[in-house]
Amino acid sequence: MITNTKNNDVTMIKLDHLFLSEHNVRVAPASKQVNKTLKASIKANGIKQNLVVMPEGSKYGVVAGGRRLAQLHELLADGDINSSFLVPCMVEKAENIRAISLSENIKASMHPADEFVAFQGMVDEGKTVADIANEFGISQVLVKKRLKMAGVSVELLDFYRQGKIDLEHIMAFTVSDDHERQMACYKELSTHYMSVHGIRNFLLDTALLTSHGMV
Repeated sequence: MITNTKNNDVTMIKLDHLFLSEHNVRVAPASKQVNKTLKASIKANGIKQNLVVMPEGSKYGVVAGGRRLAQLHELLADGDINSSFLVPCMVEKAENIRAISLSENIKASMHPADEFVAFQGMVDEGKTVADIANEFGISQVLVKKRLKMAGVSVELLDFYRQGKIDLEHIMAFTVSDDHERQMACYKELSTHYMSVHGIRNFLLDTALLTSHGMV
C-alpha cells in the first residue's frame, strides 16, 4: 500500500487510501479561482508539497493538504490520474496533530474563524496560552484575543465564514458568553442594521426583544 522514501520523511501513499480527516482545522473553503489554479498546477507539475496525514483505521486521514487532496480527486474524476496515483505524505502520530494542521494551514491564508477554533481545540487538549504563543511565534495577548473570539456561538462563526458578518461584529459579540443571547441579538439586529455599537448595547444591557410580550 505504501512505499517509504529515505529517512522516513516522506511516504508515498495511494490516492484511494487518503481521505480528509476531521482533525483538519480548515473549514472555510478557498475561492473557486484559487482551487482552479491549484488544480492546473498539480496537473502540470504534480504535488510539490507533501500532505500531512495520520493513520486512521486502514487508511490515512489528511490533516494538512485538504485542498490538494480535493483537487487530486477532481483530477481523478476527470480521468487525468487513477486511484493508484502516489501522493507524497508526511505521516504523523496523533499527538499534537491539531497544532501541526494549524501550522500548515496558516501558510495558505486560513480563515480567521478556523484559526480561532483550532486555538481553542489546542487549549482543550491541554496547551496553555504560553505554549501556543511560543509555538506560533505570537504574543500571549493575541492568543487570548483569538481564544476570546472562539467563544462566540458556532452559528455566528459560520456566518463570519460566509461573509454575513465581519471580524468587528465577532469582536463585539465577545462581550457576552451567553450563546443564546448572542443569537437572539443577531436575530433582532439582522432585520434592520447590525452595528458594533448595537451589538454591544444589546448584550450588555437587559434589553427586551421587540417581539417580547412586555414590549
